[in-house]
Amino acid sequence: MSSYNFHCCISGVAIPELLEACHIINWSDDATQRTNPKNGICLNSFFS
Repeated sequence: MSSYNFHCCISGVAIPELLEACHIINWSDDATQRTNPKNGICLNSFFS
């Protein structure tokens, strides 16, 4: 989430209690992407 300065990349929300780190490529779809920090996105809980 630090890659996004702890802000939702869609709405800009910066309330930590509402933020979630989400995978772009699902964890179960590609084992090589599981620990790739570029396979993550910071969203608020309304979008995830």
